[in-house]
Amino acid sequence: MRDLVSIGDLRLQIYSAMAFGSHEFIYYEYANDHTYGDENGGFALFNIETEEYNWTYDAAKIVNNEVRSFEDAYLSFNWDGVMYKNADPMFDNPAFSYLDGDALTSHDRVKFVNVEQDTFMGTFKHKETGDDAFMVVNYTDPYFGLNDEVTLEFEGADALLMYRLGQKMIVELPSSGKYTMKLYPGEGRFIIPLK
Repeated sequence: MRDLVSIGDLRLQIYSAMAFGSHEFIYYEYANDHTYGDENGGFALFNIETEEYNWTYDAAKIVNNEVRSFEDAYLSFNWDGVMYKNADPMFDNPAFSYLDGDALTSHDRVKFVNVEQDTFMGTFKHKETGDDAFMVVNYTDPYFGLNDEVTLEFEGADALLMYRLGQKMIVELPSSGKYTMKLYPGEGRFIIPLK
């Protein structure tokens, strides 16, 4: 247990939940009569006595806006499963051990080539067309401030429609189908392969 140290803490919580198909998020203790991190252990975004917002309010607002920017695309898909890759095959991420037996070991449209940090990926199917989408998340503790360079290999895709930090972008793929991206601490990226 520790205090939030950066926007990465909120991103990790929100994007991890989305990688498992979550549609709703609740901020525990939105307001109270303490200041964040004071001796009384206040963890709210807003102090109702002083009417002051703290940095966590701004961080939550930023992450909310990131997610709202692609909510229509995200909500047109159903969650299908989750895959993960440890950065070091000798050391399993303890959180991933809870997925054993339930995690996908492979997917016919994408595979992990390399990751710098422990990474997991939610898999989705479009509600009408059955097309695939993926939510890739840097799953290291944001306290350490570690970016994650992830290389994925896509099958049967010419380009990727991606939503990153509230921005929509399209990138063309080389004939190898490989794409390398950098994820900030806690960051998630929603990816729809295009044919």
